[in-house]
Amino acid sequence: MNLKNDATSVEILNIVVNIPHASLISSARLVYINGKGKLRVKNEGWSDNYSVNLNSHLTLNDIPLVQINSPLCPTCKSILATGHGIANSNCVELNDIQEKINASFVSLEDTITSITPLLSLLSTGLYIIVDTLCYPTDGNGNFFWNTPNKPTENDATAGILFPENDYDYVSGHPVFLYPTQDTSCYSEQRVNYYIDLMKNNSTDLPRSIVYNFSEFISCVLDGHHKASAATILKKPLNCIAIIPYSGFTSQDVKGIQTPNFLVFSDIEIPISSVPKSYVPDLSQIRSEAFEITTTTGIINNRQWEKEYLDSAKSYPTVYVYADTVSVMEDIDLPISDDLIKSCLDSLNDECQQTLRGIINILQRTDTAKMRCVAMICATKAPRGSLKKRAIQVLSEIKNDDEIEQIFIDYLVDNDDDPHDDILLIINTYWS
Repeated sequence: MNLKNDATSVEILNIVVNIPHASLISSARLVYINGKGKLRVKNEGWSDNYSVNLNSHLTLNDIPLVQINSPLCPTCKSILATGHGIANSNCVELNDIQEKINASFVSLEDTITSITPLLSLLSTGLYIIVDTLCYPTDGNGNFFWNTPNKPTENDATAGILFPENDYDYVSGHPVFLYPTQDTSCYSEQRVNYYIDLMKNNSTDLPRSIVYNFSEFISCVLDGHHKASAATILKKPLNCIAIIPYSGFTSQDVKGIQTPNFLVFSDIEIPISSVPKSYVPDLSQIRSEAFEITTTTGIINNRQWEKEYLDSAKSYPTVYVYADTVSVMEDIDLPISDDLIKSCLDSLNDECQQTLRGIINILQRTDTAKMRCVAMICATKAPRGSLKKRAIQVLSEIKNDDEIEQIFIDYLVDNDDDPHDDILLIINTYWS
């Protein structure tokens, strides 16, 4: 049924959404939202003698939730700033769905129906809603809620280019988190409730709701305490991510550039599969232009416990995550023991790249196997990115005699090179 002409509506379109290989997304649906425009991105472009920049605010009821200054360069970091706290947006719709979004997860379709009051606040247009895993870190080694109270460059706001891997480019995975809630709302009792829930349940956990705002960064609209609980347990967080339409690609057809795919971060939908009445006007810029000023909110007013501050060590940085995606794009999952053995036996350039990705995958899925593979790589691999990555992950395993011996042997053989960055990693192992 076409609901496009209703005052406000959310329609799940019967269109196949192909999930990118090696992503953390388990299911995805394309939806058309005829929305109120209360939850929206406001943009203002400006330029100087050297560059073109874009100020963007994610706002709810005109209250900035997250602010970004982007240089409009796909591999250049942007500056992120906190907003003024989602509680100050007086969002009745978000309060009204609390019971439903804190219930057990049934299916993505069921959740989309449950959060329709929230989705209807978005600007009118196409979105992809996904059930995915996110890491409760900013992608730069920091607990997601321990955000600076000043505009700060964030590596996860830029795509990552890998010259050593045929210039592969990875971007648009909504895996790292940024807060919108003031830390004065933090409740240890609420966190403990979710810790108990997550310890005893692994399949139908209630989801956090996030909005993919910039490349790898998603803003937490609801679920800060769920994310905190996942942090204490050193687990990824189950999320429902809202991914807005971000543009389109074109192909050459008889000398004419013809649009062929609608783009939603790293997900592409063939334009030919979407009913014409839902396809956005491809001649127009996606968002309206506004005159806006970035005024940083102060939402981090808490001295975080050490277990939170140290938590990001349990999750990949944006570079490690992107490296894993880049390497694993052409490899079937799950990883077989035969693949690991053949790569370890060869250790040519291609195998070294594959092993780097395998170590990253095993770090979050099988710590014991990761340790074994990393120890072999740290010992046998030539000096380079694989050996460095192996030693990095081993350095996080303390009080291990075998690992210590590998490090001691390396120190003995290489202590005369002041520019060896592997030595820097090893030298911090005992500190």
